[in-house]
Amino acid sequence: MSTLFLIGMHEIEKSETIARKEDLFDRIVELQDLDSLMINLYKDRVSPFPNAHNFETGVSLVLYDPSKLQLPVRQLDVLFKRFFPSFNISAIDPTHEENLQPLKSIGRENSICGNRITRINHWMYHHHDDTSDGFTKANFGTNNENTLPTQACQANIYTLLLHLNYSKAQHLQKASVPRLIRNIEFMSFLSEPIEKLSQDKSYYWNILSTWKFCALSLSTQELIWCGFTLIKKLSKDANVLIADNKLLLLLFTLESSYHQVNKFHNFRHAIDVMQATWQLCTYLLPDNPVHTLLLCMAAIGHDVGHPGTNNQLLCNCESEVAESFKNVSILENFHRELFQQLLSDHWPQLLAISKKQFDFISEAILATDMALHSKYEDRITREKPMKQITLISLIIKAADISNVTRPLSISARWAYLITLEFGDCALLESFHKDHRPEQDCFGDSYKNIDTAEEDLDSIQNMLTSVTNADDIIKEHPYIPNGQIFFINTFAEVFFKALSQKFPNLKFLSENVEANKEYWMKHTNKKQK
Repeated sequence: MSTLFLIGMHEIEKSETIARKEDLFDRIVELQDLDSLMINLYKDRVSPFPNAHNFETGVSLVLYDPSKLQLPVRQLDVLFKRFFPSFNISAIDPTHEENLQPLKSIGRENSICGNRITRINHWMYHHHDDTSDGFTKANFGTNNENTLPTQACQANIYTLLLHLNYSKAQHLQKASVPRLIRNIEFMSFLSEPIEKLSQDKSYYWNILSTWKFCALSLSTQELIWCGFTLIKKLSKDANVLIADNKLLLLLFTLESSYHQVNKFHNFRHAIDVMQATWQLCTYLLPDNPVHTLLLCMAAIGHDVGHPGTNNQLLCNCESEVAESFKNVSILENFHRELFQQLLSDHWPQLLAISKKQFDFISEAILATDMALHSKYEDRITREKPMKQITLISLIIKAADISNVTRPLSISARWAYLITLEFGDCALLESFHKDHRPEQDCFGDSYKNIDTAEEDLDSIQNMLTSVTNADDIIKEHPYIPNGQIFFINTFAEVFFKALSQKFPNLKFLSENVEANKEYWMKHTNKKQK
């Protein structure tokens, strides 16, 4: 869905603009000022699932006269990339005809964004080199790892490389939070959880304080509130305080840095892993509030910007993101850099503490690379006594794959989502048989691509209404095989060894075994 925002335009200006552009957009929103624009962006982003106005499935434009609103278009675009990183949105000064060039390609760009395969392909392999973004190649020095690509895609669509490079540039600028953002009361966007709290003050704390926690049943507003509730408590316990509105800005920016349209690797997964991390810390780090806070923050940021694919797909097509990390723990390094810069921008005190603790958050995020899984399995039994850094890594690793240890009704829904995401990866590989990943997305070969999107209403209904694993399997009979493979390959040995090392975690291994037994009864292929 695409939106044309018309800011502070007179009736004559509006009529002329709308007459020429209305057929290119799904909606046109007229606002008085840029403050109203910011409020609309945040409100739209936390709309109920499935959220049509997430600013990822279409390209949105903001038209305004910068001379009247006293903010250059370039500065507004920088603000978008800083606080709404995953959004396909940019600003245009309509007072000069040549500035309206982006409108000519809006239809093709919307087609690319509206199709999940071309959208993911663009995220992973393309780059939009636009000097109006407020940074240039000069910002990155002469090191090849820090330079923009020589050939860039001209579509105004999010890419991993642009996200990464802008994060590096932002690190050099050390800019303060602009007034447009600083003056917002972020609590005003959380009416849904506030309403529930008015009826039961302990509602969210109760659902956070159990291994039966189900992030899939929560809205975006509720996910943000859960993050706020837990981090606020942990920061108080660790005496690393942050003002409520600053913490909420951090969480809103973090949510906007994840891809809401991903099936599995999105902000829901981040909150789920943070909650699991906290629960494990109550068993394994009961007297270390600083480490608990750092580890939970690493958990909520451990997949920021995730494209919903994997390291192998980035390597196979020689993406520039893969090359920038020398094909080693590509996505984990990508997440680490983005999240640490985000913390530097929003909570520098916490990042400073992290770097004093053997670069705590960085090490924790890198430990989530599944290519290192067997290495950590060995450490559980061989390290005596266990090093602190190993314990930290094991906690976040366990939390990252904790879906298979949740009660079956919850675990089955996560299994459904990861299966859908794996399906997208397979479709992306098939797409590459006919298209070079980095080729011109405005070329003729892209014109006839099927733009049909999956039924998001059906997916959301499965998450919120279907709690019986049998019903999920009826719709998707291939799920059991995938779960058996994952449990046999990664989870069973890992959680059994962890439970033997720490007997108070025995429930994790027991849940894995119970879930495996269920999947075995429903698999259509014998498993050893």
